[in-house]
Amino acid sequence: MLKRHFLQSDEFKAMLASLPEHIRWSPERIANSLRDTLSERPVDGDVWLFCYGSLIWNPVVQFIERQPATLAGWNRSFSLGLRSGRASEAQPGRMLGLEPGGETRGRTRL
Repeated sequence: MLKRHFLQSDEFKAMLASLPEHIRWSPERIANSLRDTLSERPVDGDVWLFCYGSLIWNPVVQFIERQPATLAGWNRSFSLGLRSGRASEAQPGRMLGLEPGGETRGRTRL
């Protein structure tokens, strides 16, 4: 089970460093993704996260407030490929992601 202390640990960082280079995102790619994502939101105001699945009952981020929410136009699907954590290059796995269509119920967190 993914917990906040694991994400902050050296064990997690070592696991990521051991992944093949073509799978890992460079610090620059991470920074660019964050910049691009934040550039599409209003300049001021709170940041809300839409959480579904285990992020509802096992949040890995600190939050101030939680509200029920429905994300229209998106449905849950085992569409994310995994090659680390609960999977490997030899035995890739799947994780829930969101795909267009339908709706997903979850929680919003600030």
